[in-house]
Amino acid sequence: MDLEQQIVLLKKKVEREKACRKSAEQLLEDKSNELFLAKKMVEDTLVHVQQKAEQDMALLTFKTYLESILLDFSQLFLKKSVSETLLQRLLNNISHVGAITSVQLKIQSIDDVDQITVLSAGAWTRWEGSGEQASQCIWNDEHRQLHVVVDGKESQLGVLSVYLDTKKEWQQTIEKQFSLFSEMVSVAYQRKYLLDCTILEMHRAEKSEQSTRDFVAMINHELRTPLNGLLGSADLMADTQID
Repeated sequence: MDLEQQIVLLKKKVEREKACRKSAEQLLEDKSNELFLAKKMVEDTLVHVQQKAEQDMALLTFKTYLESILLDFSQLFLKKSVSETLLQRLLNNISHVGAITSVQLKIQSIDDVDQITVLSAGAWTRWEGSGEQASQCIWNDEHRQLHVVVDGKESQLGVLSVYLDTKKEWQQTIEKQFSLFSEMVSVAYQRKYLLDCTILEMHRAEKSEQSTRDFVAMINHELRTPLNGLLGSADLMADTQID
């Protein structure tokens, strides 16, 4: 093999080595890019999971506070009759829960069914559409105000309104929680109504019984007075010789 052929072969060998090295470098660069993208994806996923966990923890904390208040006042309403003082305490407790700015209860007066009582707690708020509503739960356009109907035995008792600064993903949970508060207030009103009716019926029964006793005593007196005269005359006649 002459020198020229050797040079050609060496050049081809060098070109193959350059091509192999370039291919290896390109492969290494591609793998590096894939590794970088995979690392970026893992980091993004980790951040997303961490944010989701924080959100879930915040929602769990929020829900736990509300359930604690609900349990305390459910027991309190069983021990005591519903009153404006108790309702105001309930609103005060709800307004202290994080993410809740203010709360309002517009409801039928306890002492006068023709009057409406308005109780509120927290920051002053311009409430939107908190009057009569067909649906049980209604959000305003900004999804910041929730209005929940408080149903009575035959008609709507009132509306429980809450102003919140929460995520839209929480809305279903929030609706369930405040529907339970609405139901608790409704049951407390119905229990008071039944108790008042029972007391009224008891007073009517006592009054009817007293009237019956008075009537019997009067009849007894009215009958005894003429009968005493008749019995006395009969005794006299029994002791007298009559021809």
